[in-house]
Amino acid sequence: MNQRNPSLDSLPAEARQNLFINRELSWLKFSERVLGEAARDDVPLCERLAFLSIFQTNLDEFFKVRIGALVDRLQLGGEPDEKTGLSVAEQLAAARSEVQRLSAFRAEVWGHLRETLQREAATEIVPANQWSAQDKAAARTIFREQMADTLSVVLLGKHRPPPFLRDRETYLAVLARRRGDVASKTRLGFISCALPAVPRLLVLPGKSRFALSEEILRLCAANAFPDCTLRETTLFRLARNADIDPDREYDGERDYREFMADLMRRRAEETVEQPSQGRPRRD
Repeated sequence: MNQRNPSLDSLPAEARQNLFINRELSWLKFSERVLGEAARDDVPLCERLAFLSIFQTNLDEFFKVRIGALVDRLQLGGEPDEKTGLSVAEQLAAARSEVQRLSAFRAEVWGHLRETLQREAATEIVPANQWSAQDKAAARTIFREQMADTLSVVLLGKHRPPPFLRDRETYLAVLARRRGDVASKTRLGFISCALPAVPRLLVLPGKSRFALSEEILRLCAANAFPDCTLRETTLFRLARNADIDPDREYDGERDYREFMADLMRRRAEETVEQPSQGRPRRD
């Protein structure tokens, strides 16, 4: 059983935060060190790419395990971190700030790695904002010939509930309005970017030049919603709470809010009834 140190209670919150690092922020500090290895010019290129991949995997796990648990605790009115004194809401805010900073660093590292790939391996992964008119024409041809017939398109409405979005998959989200109907409401639409018959990297004109399939899909999103005018599009990737296994626990006929309420009730009952069998601390 964990023994609480009574001397900590007498310390003000600011002093405790200076003495200890919150465990969620500590996880992010470790991930930052991994990302730092990907940024080093003295590390071989393939190893740097591997470190970048490890960083993203760690970040996925961070959201699934740590952020998922914090969100559950927030819903249950969880107590502050006993070492740092940070409330659950403060921990979530601090983690959000750190993730935003690390995401900017990751984008910088990836940009540098793309330049290194082009220089050392004569391979170029071209971001959409750098496509030429010829690249865009080739991307539209790829969409028409390889992607259009394989899409799973959902436009939400009164009789179309939100789809189940799978863990760690990338989706294209759109805000769309029926063309020619000024009274129609803006609706939210989704397209899964996981296309089994389409590779993630697709060839652009030129020698060893490639584009990501999801960026081609975003360029051609209007073709997937031919009856609509698109106001906005964005790509996002989902990380589900690790407590939810959709293949085992999710029931498509069940109200999701009810499912979450039952899950949190079970966890609260386990905490009250079996205090000695709770989850091990990972400080």
